[in-house]
Amino acid sequence: MPGHHIETVGCVVKIFSQIKFLTLMVVGIIKGQSERRKHTFKSYQYATRDGLPLKLDLFLPNNSDNKATPLIIWFHGGGWQVGSRESIELAALKQLSRGFALASVSYSLSDAAQWPVQAHECKAAVRWLRANAKRFNINSEQFIAWGMSAGAHTACILGTSADDEFLNGSLGECNNQSNHIHAMIAFYPPTDFLNVGDFDGLIDYQDEDSPIGRLLGHQAVAGDPLTASTNPIAYVNQQSVPALLLHGDDDPVVPLLHSELMHQALLAHDIPSEFYHYRGYTHGDYRFSQGDALARVQHFLAKVTDDSTVSKAIPSADN
Repeated sequence: MPGHHIETVGCVVKIFSQIKFLTLMVVGIIKGQSERRKHTFKSYQYATRDGLPLKLDLFLPNNSDNKATPLIIWFHGGGWQVGSRESIELAALKQLSRGFALASVSYSLSDAAQWPVQAHECKAAVRWLRANAKRFNINSEQFIAWGMSAGAHTACILGTSADDEFLNGSLGECNNQSNHIHAMIAFYPPTDFLNVGDFDGLIDYQDEDSPIGRLLGHQAVAGDPLTASTNPIAYVNQQSVPALLLHGDDDPVVPLLHSELMHQALLAHDIPSEFYHYRGYTHGDYRFSQGDALARVQHFLAKVTDDSTVSKAIPSADN
């Protein structure tokens, strides 16, 4: 009976955790969609795969001085199973008024293609944007990859594997362009699928039907080269780019450990990395787009772009 009681309590806790996660995520989606409707954009095809067009939405700021603008390249979340380029974090959209351009990139979901196709597509988008930088008055030396959850995984892949041929692929018509970005912002990124510690969340990472299992087409297993290739942490090297990692300690989807490990790996290679975890924040939490978290983002963007228009003053951190 005591064991049954403990199991029941555990189930109730998980249910409440899931309700909290879904509620705060939905609020975040609504806030992002509301902000997105305030801005104009144009859609462009950056490549094709198997005859299917791959597109991105490009938002350009109103810059009166005609100065080339830094670019945020946004990747949506959704566990590689759901989501679209229409889903943009409110914090990212807020940077348009601060002089940043923003590209929101579509990539294939796991029911349409499996890894490393997603990496090939996102790197093709980077190359296309660099090839068209002068056309859009974008500074090709100030590309910041940013994403949440699965999109944060992509940002970390871009920030660590610019010279990896397996992940680079050859999609698109801009293969003479560099895959390099200059900084990455990752909101609760999965970084090491075989290392989840004592995580007891909503996802069993060893299940073939988990998001990573569907992305791979099979269970994530040690010793499998394809599984290893999905882990951004495996690519960290001295050419990796500065990073900002934000994660909530009440996240039931991606272990807080993943941001911690990524941060430690970057620092071990002398790469500037900032990691902040927020007490009580969950996955997809709208609070990452306000208060201290937003201030941390804007402070980081100011540093990596030398943007004097963004205040470098930040409040005390809740981490």
